Amino acid sequence: VPAVPVYSVPVISETLYYDSARTLKEISLGNASWSWVDETVVPQGGVHYYKAVYTPTDANYASAEYDIRVEVLKAAVTVTAESFTVSYGDIAPTYRYTVKGLTGTDTIDDINGYVLMGSDYSAGRPVGTYVIEIYGTLRSDNYEISYVNGTLTAARRTVYFDATALSRPYAPGNTDVEVTFSGLTNLYSGDVGIVRLSKASATGKIAQAGAGIRSVQYNMPTLAGENAENYILMPSKADVTVEITKAAVPGVVLPTTGELYYGYSLQHVIFTSGELDESLGRFEMENPSAVIETIGTFANTYKVVFTPVDTENYATVSQYITIT
Repeated sequence: VPAVPVYSVPVISETLYYDSARTLKEISLGNASWSWVDETVVPQGGVHYYKAVYTPTDANYASAEYDIRVEVLKAAVTVTAESFTVSYGDIAPTYRYTVKGLTGTDTIDDINGYVLMGSDYSAGRPVGTYVIEIYGTLRSDNYEISYVNGTLTAARRTVYFDATALSRPYAPGNTDVEVTFSGLTNLYSGDVGIVRLSKASATGKIAQAGAGIRSVQYNMPTLAGENAENYILMPSKADVTVEITKAAVPGVVLPTTGELYYGYSLQHVIFTSGELDESLGRFEMENPSAVIETIGTFANTYKVVFTPVDTENYATVSQYITIT
């Protein structure tokens, strides 16, 4: 009959933390004569005893089993609230959390309990930073669970206004343009009628006074009213332009009557009314080569045209004339 061997019971000196993917096979017993009875077992958190067998090298001795003390410390698991950034006036987001430290195929659903989250933020609360608190009742023999709060940042909300430059006639040396302000889009609904533009118009500037489409520079309005500090104000269009129209030449009175000798073309009409400084432009008939074939008085048939010297900035105008 094989004799009872004399052996030393293994002591697990390694510091072990729970790992659902680690079996007894990976935990050394410190002596090749010892082996685990079921090496596929995953040791659980806390102090537990698992069977090991001693197999002597001398066949004259019998094998022996012994319950080996195994202490497994809890693995650290951190449940962290995700941080968010919202614009002032936005509704609170759906809060989420992440979990770090779970081992193997373990999931948060394998742990008893639940997670709760909340914040003091709600739509309409001022710009600033709010704590997203996270806590719960998660309990596990295998995991030491801790919670980390998140942050919700309420940033200033961008709102947009419309700037419109009002068209006007050319005026020598005048680079001023009236710019009107209207509209206020993307405003938080709770501030409608409360937050407003500080002014309805301003005087803008164009780079040169001439007629044409000009780019306008202007000083933006600001926001006024309670809660205005929660916003960033921006123009809806990056560039504002204005049309400076051609002006009427001052002091010019178009003739209403004229005389013409029979057989002559309209370029020979003698104007019998009207006022003109010839340094500013000239009068001429619209169709100067035309010839009136009969004698008489003709009203609302032929036009006289005023052409300014400065055609870039002043308008060419015409009207009917009575020719005798």
